This record gives sequence, structure tokens and C-alpha cells, in this order.
Amino acid sequence: MLSPALLARANSGLTFRPTEDTVLWYPGQDDVNTSTLRDRSDKSNDGTITGAPWTQTGQGLWGLTFAGDDDIIALPTTFHALLTGSAGITFWCWFKASSFPASTTQDIIMSTLTSDVPKGGLLLGFLESSGNKIRLGGRSQAADSFQSFLVSFTDTTTYHFMAGIWDFTNATLTLVVDDTVTGPTGVTWGSATHVTTATTTVPTIGGESPPGAAQFNGDLFLEGMELRAMTTSYLDSIRQSQRHLFGV
Repeated sequence: MLSPALLARANSGLTFRPTEDTVLWYPGQDDVNTSTLRDRSDKSNDGTITGAPWTQTGQGLWGLTFAGDDDIIALPTTFHALLTGSAGITFWCWFKASSFPASTTQDIIMSTLTSDVPKGGLLLGFLESSGNKIRLGGRSQAADSFQSFLVSFTDTTTYHFMAGIWDFTNATLTLVVDDTVTGPTGVTWGSATHVTTATTTVPTIGGESPPGAAQFNGDLFLEGMELRAMTTSYLDSIRQSQRHLFGV
């Protein structure tokens, strides 16, 4: 039996259902006056919203607008422990960028990178490097060097679906933007599962914590994460089932 919130979203055409592998699913909000972003997986990873106001698509879907300064969604620090031991991780969202990073800087869409030692974690965002690029990267464990690749992206006019796939067993990264797949790209990782030890660093969506120069500027909707390397065909089925909500 679906909760009233999910039933209402099903009636509006949002058909994705969390699975046992889902550790994060933000399908919008019941109360846009709250600073809590409700996680609709069964893992209770509610996000704490700082600064970012609610916005709505023309189709009625609620999301958040990030101004590129101090707006973030902070996830629980216990989120790191959920990722440890995973053979693969996939994060996806819908976005519309308002602007891109200044020279040689980056804007974060999602990060679980830890600033303390030992380091680990994942990164998906934008980087200015001879033009704007989407950057997908991460480590499997503390001993790894940070592995990443870049894909050119410049559009600020419409909504796009984006997903990052971290496959630790096969040591590959894959980026999906709408119906374009880049990868799998081989990387050098030392562990076949993701390892992040206890840390106080806050995982974030929409920027870094504490806020600095890596804050996203634009709108984010329907963020999700699963503890598996999802197939690109399955991700495309999610995109196809949700694109009407963004008029694309």
C-alpha cells in the first residue's frame, strides 16, 4: 500500500519505486515550508536544506533552486557507512544549470568525498577546464588516487537527466546525460568494493560543506541513489518515465 504522498505522485505520473538497493530517493515534497527533504527510500536519509528555496516545474513537480553561494542539502554523516562494502553505486537526478564554474573551479551536484583521512567517496558535478565540463570521479578506498573524467556540457536552457555509475568490481566509471552514455571508462582502484571509514565529513547535494567555491547554480529534482551499478537501459527507463514532468 503506497503512502498518501507517493500515491499522489503516482497519480501525477511519477512511477519510480524504491527497491531494497535504494538508499536515497527524493521525489519532491509534501510541505514546501520545511527545511527537511524527505527520503522516500526505507533508509531514512532525510536531507537538511540550507538556503535553497523550493521551485516548481510547469508540470507541478517540486524541486530546489541553488544560487551558487551557500545553498546545500546536507545528508546524515551516517550515510558514509551505508556505502561501505558496495560493489557498485549509482546516483541520478534531473537538473537545469543557471551558470557554470569560473576558471579552474568546480560546482558540486553530489559529493561524499571526505576531507579527513582516510579519504574515500564519490563526486559528480561541473568543472571549468578549457570550457565547461561535467566531472565524474571518486575513490574506492583511502589509498587510491582520485580518478575522474570530463565530458563537455554547456546548456542552461532546459532540464536534463544525469547519472553517475561507480562500478568498483570492474573498476569503471560511466556517465549518462539524457540518452548519451560515456563509458564505461576504466580507472585504477585498489578495492573491489567501496571503503569509507568513520568520518565527520557531511555528504552533500548542491555544493560542498561547509559552503565554499564549489556550489551548484541551478535547479535540482528527483535525486536518487542505489547501491549497485545500475544498467544504462534501466536508467533510461527512469528517464523516459519522468521526462514528461520536465516538458522534454
